[in-house]
Amino acid sequence: MIIGMFFPIVTDVLFVGNVNLYNNLEITSVSFFISLIVSVYGMLRYRFMDIVLVAREYAFEDMDELMIVLDENKKVVDMNRKSLKVLNTNISKVIGLPIDQIIEDIYEYNFYDLQKSTLKIQLNSKNSGKNIDYYGSLSAIKGNKNYIIGYLILLYDITELVVTQNKLKQANDKLRKLNEELYSDSIKDGLTGIYNKKHITMLLQEKIKKSSTPLTIAMMDIDHFKKINDNYGHLIGDDILKKLADLVTSELGINEKFGRFGGEEFLILMFDTQLNAAYELCEKIRSKISNYRFEYECSHITISIGLAELKCNDSSSSLIKRADDCLYKAKLNGRNKIELC
Repeated sequence: MIIGMFFPIVTDVLFVGNVNLYNNLEITSVSFFISLIVSVYGMLRYRFMDIVLVAREYAFEDMDELMIVLDENKKVVDMNRKSLKVLNTNISKVIGLPIDQIIEDIYEYNFYDLQKSTLKIQLNSKNSGKNIDYYGSLSAIKGNKNYIIGYLILLYDITELVVTQNKLKQANDKLRKLNEELYSDSIKDGLTGIYNKKHITMLLQEKIKKSSTPLTIAMMDIDHFKKINDNYGHLIGDDILKKLADLVTSELGINEKFGRFGGEEFLILMFDTQLNAAYELCEKIRSKISNYRFEYECSHITISIGLAELKCNDSSSSLIKRADDCLYKAKLNGRNKIELC
């Protein structure tokens, strides 16, 4: 083909040099004719057209990604073999179809934005009842003067990746839930479901460190609880502890924290609460419990409470001790009472 190009060049040189090898013979037209013959021979000899077809076969048909070509009206012009297989169709059925009849959610993406840049897209379709996820690009095919003459959709099958991501998310959700359960178990009392001694004490210590507002605590104990266990059994005793925790919790708000301090002893933290207001709340709790009737032979219980308000020199230990001393005082004074420190 390159040799064929030289014939017109040579004849032009001869013409400019006023050299005429054959009188009255128009050598320019002859040179172009010879050039054409040589070029055709080269194309046939070296199978130039076959190379183009083979290149298309490798570059388009054998791609492992889905490739769809649209015209300027967004109608299908061509699809590679992978696209036809995934969409379970043949080329004669899709040529000329609007792309939204094949990929329903394609118009979630704005084709007008393609004048400036390629769009990244993520699509989902169903094939034989199976969900398939794709990720890829939507780009414009531009002709003269940068006019859009068509569009190219290139999609990668990411179904396995999405499935893996979903499984990983489910595993992470389970792990997070398990961590939440483990954390809850670590701060809650196993019997009553309220805070355990370690956590309620930690909450008190943290509040004392940060507190610039009133803080009152109540140490509460069930009167004659050992007799309940001895006379009616520990299972009845456990049920009473659980019910008491429910009764107390129902009276508390966001400024109060409640925990089991040990055995039949409980601790209430009342944030932003002075001693008098704390007394009113605890009296309401004491009265509610003493008037409650349990579904056992032991149908009636009472509680004693010791109250102590935080002082400037208090630590968590000293504050708890003062509340505990008041509780002991309430016991000495006949039980079913509240004593203040």
